Amino acid sequence: MNLLALDIGTKRTGVALGETESGILVALETIKHRDQKELVKAVEKIIHEKKVTKLIVGLPRLPGGTEGSQAVYVRDVVKKIQMTCNIPVKFIDERFTSKGEGSDPDARAACAILETEMERIT
Repeated sequence: MNLLALDIGTKRTGVALGETESGILVALETIKHRDQKELVKAVEKIIHEKKVTKLIVGLPRLPGGTEGSQAVYVRDVVKKIQMTCNIPVKFIDERFTSKGEGSDPDARAACAILETEMERIT
């Protein structure tokens, strides 16, 4: 199963791809976007090119666990992706992911989100 993890931001979105059988995961190039439409188009392209079967998305929650404006933004983007790709989505609470190491913080965050999910399913 090919999993695609996203750490969605308003201008930059971290992306990681994982394959459940081999356990391999890699950071992809961070998507730089001006608006949701541009982001959705870029994600849809990756989903089709990489034959992604499930989307894993970091959901930013406030310290108390409630959802704020950034979580609303993330859910809105995901809804638009699902309208055209019809792909299953799992949200991961970002508060419980460590950010790892590397030069690109967006890619690190996407990898951390994907690692969390891959540990749960293996």
